[in-house]
Amino acid sequence: MDTFLQLDEGVYDDDLVGEPICLETQIQRHIVETNQVEVVYNNDQYNRLARIQKEEEEQDELSTLKTNEHERQYYLQRVLVIEKKMQEADKTLQQRIDRMKRILELKDPMEQLTEYLTLKQVNRRDENVDIVEDLLQCANRMMSVEDNELAALGAYFFCATDNDQWHKEGQPCYLL
Repeated sequence: MDTFLQLDEGVYDDDLVGEPICLETQIQRHIVETNQVEVVYNNDQYNRLARIQKEEEEQDELSTLKTNEHERQYYLQRVLVIEKKMQEADKTLQQRIDRMKRILELKDPMEQLTEYLTLKQVNRRDENVDIVEDLLQCANRMMSVEDNELAALGAYFFCATDNDQWHKEGQPCYLL
């Protein structure tokens, strides 16, 4: 009779008052309060169940940590790639600014135009830059007739070398 569960006196008192009772909850509370867990459950079985539950909780925590670590590494790699691209873009932008400063420091407008066209020609290979349009705008803004003619002539030769663009965009109209 060692495994018989002794209930407290107050277990059935609530029924007399007319309030509903939860016998199972009161029994569980009584077991915990009186440390009769080892008596009710076999000690080995209880320890094994507690150990299994603890291992499951630890495994859940580890999987959560692994998932969080994988996400962290993924976002860290993304941030590093973005940062690297930003540094490259910053470097490229600074190089362009330096080139334009160097061009603007030249005193002779012809030298400026030559350097600018050289820069545009280099950029044209890297990007799809429309040099002809820039030359025509430059020709419209030039005060000197010679510089104006030179820019228009440069636009003409760029159009002549780019036959597909010449016919598609109707560039000869601009030169007239």
